Amino acid sequence: MADGLATGALLALYCRRPGVGRSDILRTSLLCVASAVFLMAAGYPFGIFLSRTLLGGSLRGTMLNLLFAGTLGITLLIGTSRWKWLVRRPTLQFFGEISYGLYLTHVLVFEVFDHFATLYFPSLSDSAVPGHFVRILLRFALAGVASVALACLSRYTFEAAFLSLKDRWAAGTPRPALTSHTVGSKVA
Repeated sequence: MADGLATGALLALYCRRPGVGRSDILRTSLLCVASAVFLMAAGYPFGIFLSRTLLGGSLRGTMLNLLFAGTLGITLLIGTSRWKWLVRRPTLQFFGEISYGLYLTHVLVFEVFDHFATLYFPSLSDSAVPGHFVRILLRFALAGVASVALACLSRYTFEAAFLSLKDRWAAGTPRPALTSHTVGSKVA
């Protein structure tokens, strides 16, 4: 998990470097996506998608981190171009606002759901119906809604207090390369 955070942090640092333009960010993002696709194609016969294989256990996370970093970079470029309407949707903005709380709490909520489902509804447990699609959908719906509710509660109560303080320290922040005012090539 830490390497995913590190990949996102490296992408953010790269985008904020002086002299890095939109074409540099696009090239880096496409390189990340291409590397992930290469790992998928080359690693598929060796079990890169399975965590129980050596290759999957060691490179699956790297492959996904590269894919997501590249997708994030491309999405940021789209969001600051004439195509911004593609990514500036109310649903995406909502999940963007609660994403930190959702990231922090979703695993706990799913674990609590699994615990109580096993305790009070043993017929729905993994041992009774392994991989049953309806159980997976039910788990995702119930625990997912609970995760979103908890993330909303966190965002609009606890996090809001800290976010209100951010303007006090943001005055000296350098302008990132992903603004519409950035000089450089445009992304169509």
